[in-house]
Amino acid sequence: MQREDMDVPGANLKPAIHFTDKLNILESEKEKAIMEISQMACGAWNSVWTEIRAKTLEFKVSLQRASEKNKALHRLKPRFEGSINENLLTGENRRAIDKQL
Repeated sequence: MQREDMDVPGANLKPAIHFTDKLNILESEKEKAIMEISQMACGAWNSVWTEIRAKTLEFKVSLQRASEKNKALHRLKPRFEGSINENLLTGENRRAIDKQL
């Protein structure tokens, strides 16, 4: 270094980052991290809700099938002993009805 440069105050210093600039940088990094965490959480919850909806739909379908089967069997149920429909609920006819449902 030359003697002239040493006489000038601050000639040897690099520009400093101010404390407030550092705080702003830290705040923006914190906000980014919070956004990333919330997006990950929302994504996880979306998959949970999708699974719940699928299970609910599956349950509703099975209830509907059971209801249809119950109605079909109720229509064929004998109303009294010796009824015409009494024999329809046994043997081959019963298996044929179950296959249709």
